[in-house]
Amino acid sequence: MSFSHVTSAEGLRPVSVKEMRRIDRTAIERYKIPGLILMDHAGRAVASVVERFRPRTRKKAVSVFCGGGNNGGDGFAAARYLALQGHRVTVVTAVPLDRTSGDAATELAPLRELKVPLIVFKSSQKLLESLDRPHVVVDALLGTGAQGPLRPPYRELIDLMNGWKCPVVAADVPSGLDADTGEVPETAVRARVTVTMGYPKKGLVARRARRWVGRLLVADIGFPQIASGR
Repeated sequence: MSFSHVTSAEGLRPVSVKEMRRIDRTAIERYKIPGLILMDHAGRAVASVVERFRPRTRKKAVSVFCGGGNNGGDGFAAARYLALQGHRVTVVTAVPLDRTSGDAATELAPLRELKVPLIVFKSSQKLLESLDRPHVVVDALLGTGAQGPLRPPYRELIDLMNGWKCPVVAADVPSGLDADTGEVPETAVRARVTVTMGYPKKGLVARRARRWVGRLLVADIGFPQIASGR
C-alpha cells in the first residue's frame, strides 16, 4: 500500500489551529468535500507510514489508540487499512464505543465486521494483560483542539504508549502537545513520526516540540489549494 502525498514538512508555511479549522470548514462547506473522505485519506496516510517500520518480513502487531473525536476517527481508518493488509491490529479506545458519533462512528463500523479487537480502556493493568507487545503504536487520541491539562484516562494512555519504547506514529499531533505553541502542559506522546494533515501546525515546528514530534511529515488529504486562501 502506498499514499504518494505524504511528504516532508520542510519549506511549508505552518498554520495556526484557527487557520486549519477554517481550511477544513471551507473544504467541507464550500467545496462539498465530505469530512468522511478527508478522514479516510488521513487514516490511509497514517497507515502507509506505519508500514515503513520494521519488521518487514512478517506482519506487524499494531496497537491503535483512539480518542472520541475526529482524531480517533483517523485512527479507526488507519486501523482498517492496516488490518486489510494483514497486520495484527488492536484498537484501544479512550471512551466507550457507543459515545463515538459522526464520521468517526462510520469509520468504526467496518472494524467490527473485520473482527478487529476493540478494547475500551479500563485500567493500565487490564490493558497490559490484554495486549501483546506491539511493534508499532498509532497515537490517535487527541487532535489539534486539545489544550491544557489532560483529562482521565489520557494521561494513563500516553504513559503506556511512551513506556513500550517501540515506534509511535502520531496522527496530526502528538497527544498532549499544544498544536499552536508546541508546549506540553503535562506530558505528551513521544512520537517517532508525526503525520500532520494538510499543513504543518505552528506548534509542531517549534523548537520545544522536537522531542515529542520526531520526524514531521505532512499528508495531502484532499484540501483544495484555494481553500487555504493562498
